[in-house]
Amino acid sequence: MNIAIFIIAALSAYLISGLNPAIILSSLIYHEDIRKNPNGSGNPGFTNFKRCYGLKWAWLVMLLDISKAIVLELIFGWLFTIFVGENQRLLGIAWTGLFAMIGHAYPCWYKFKGGKAFLVCVTTLFLINWKAGLFAFILLSVLLLITHYMSLSTIISMIAGAIVLPFLGVTIFPSILFALCAAFTTFRHKENIKHLASGDERKFYFFKHKEKKTTNTSDEEQSK
Repeated sequence: MNIAIFIIAALSAYLISGLNPAIILSSLIYHEDIRKNPNGSGNPGFTNFKRCYGLKWAWLVMLLDISKAIVLELIFGWLFTIFVGENQRLLGIAWTGLFAMIGHAYPCWYKFKGGKAFLVCVTTLFLINWKAGLFAFILLSVLLLITHYMSLSTIISMIAGAIVLPFLGVTIFPSILFALCAAFTTFRHKENIKHLASGDERKFYFFKHKEKKTTNTSDEEQSK
């Protein structure tokens, strides 16, 4: 086994995924750091971008977050088939996805303060097994429509995705690596879990919705 390709994949995924579209676009378009916007939660991701600036450019944030994960994971998935083994594409995808999530969440470019890495996580799941990804996406959508809690929907859907992978024929190491991705996503939502438990987690709506005022802005800290 070529250890070098594991190191190269991890470093490349960490560094490239650490480039945050929400921070870059908020600076270029609105001339401010989204993490310092008084109307948001401080999280540099799709959900908070939507809260601060609306959906128009938030979709681009989502697209760029997903695209960087796709490019990185497909490239290293292919390279793993060359340098690790013919049947190790999924291992390469899962390994790269895990470090892409770490880079997104703790980027060296922004003093190790990044997003929740949910979009990278769900993209990784789709690339490992599209059926598991579709199942998790549908589950997330249903939960979000019912509860309007993005954090809760995110956590449950990613854990469920990790659970179904082995039943869909995914081998042990990619399954374990994605389980770590799901665990990492849950860890990144630890503050949201506290707010859910105390009943003061605010709800998420794609379109404008009148909500009761609250001093807590944690709802938009979840993803991405």
